[in-house]
This record gives sequence, structure tokens and C-alpha cells, in this order.
Amino acid sequence: MKKIANPIPAGKLRLHTSLKEQVSNITRWSSTAHMLRRFMDIKDILPKLEIEEIDLLIPPLAAVREIEKLCNIFEELDAVKKELQRNDLNLADVRALFDTVLEVYPRADLYLAKSSSIVHCTDFRNAIVKFINNQESSLSLSESNAVCCFVMGHDCDLVESNMNDKDLSLSERVRKKRRLLRDRNTRYMNLDFILPATNICERLFFGSGICFE
Repeated sequence: MKKIANPIPAGKLRLHTSLKEQVSNITRWSSTAHMLRRFMDIKDILPKLEIEEIDLLIPPLAAVREIEKLCNIFEELDAVKKELQRNDLNLADVRALFDTVLEVYPRADLYLAKSSSIVHCTDFRNAIVKFINNQESSLSLSESNAVCCFVMGHDCDLVESNMNDKDLSLSERVRKKRRLLRDRNTRYMNLDFILPATNICERLFFGSGICFE
């Protein structure tokens, strides 16, 4: 793709299509996927450029098939990346996404596993995930210690339970009842407010991409 970006090849490419070449950028997580997809879009046009230097770089048919497979994988993972940009995700949602990805692509455990070395304070994150999934009883000692700052009394629950339910809609009363039932069985405050770092990063890069386009 770098060769096609040169003035003469790029000019000839414009004669055949409005698609532009794309190169990989180490600061853009998905740029490699976009580059491979763009190659698949213009691969049939490249021989028409009649530039020997580029003809020698066109991969054989077997390699093109492998690139097509990679593009399909990237598209699947791109859907996960877009899901991470939602503003209503909590840590348990992200953990479920990562676990599903690991089932299909187990080699990604270096980055996505619960005990991954790139995760800062795994006990803290794993404890919050267990709490959100109503698995508080399975917390290890180190996980309990990691979230001990969120232990609370039940005074706030008593105040909320004494509110006049008549001021609430039917759906609000259902949500309140479920929340109170859950909170009576735990020592911890509701931890849904803790946003995943993946969500924050994805939304940051997505917003930055819009600004630069």
C-alpha cells in the first residue's frame, strides 16, 4: 500500500476508482484491518496500473485467500470494538464480551484473560465483575480486600425503602424492588457506576477519529 501511495501509482489508481490507498498506522488500532480490506477492494484493479514494481508485490491467490479470512476475523472483532463504545456498559458486560472472544480466539488470552498481566489490579476488576453478576460469595480474600472501600451500611436502603411508591411509575417500582432486594443481601454499594477502561478508551479514540476526519 505504501508503493501505491506514491504520486504516479496513486494518480493511475484514481483513473479506475475513487477508492484511495490505506496504510497501516501504529497509533490506530484498526488501521491494519482497514488496509487489508482496502487491498481486497482494489486487488483486481492493481494489474491495470501497469506498474511492474507493484505487480511484483501483488500476493499470490493462496495468500489472497488468507487475507480474505483475516478480513472476516477483523470484521467480527470490529463489531466487538463498536460494542465497547456503548455508554451503558459496566465491567461485567465487558468481561462477558472478552470471554466470548476468548472462546473463539483463545490466543488472545495474553490481553483479554482475567489474569492478564496488562490489567492493573486484577483482583479489583474481578471482584467488581463478581459483584455485578451476583457472585459475591465467590470472592477470594484478595478480591474482598481490593473492594473493601465500597463496603457500606444499610441506612441509605432504609431511607429509600420509605419513599412513597405512589410517586413512582410501575416500572420504577419494579426496578426499585429488585435493587433493594439485591442490596439487602450485600455489604457493598452498587458498583455499576465504575466504567471499564476499555469503554473510555474506545469512546476517546472514536471521538478523536471523528475530529480528524
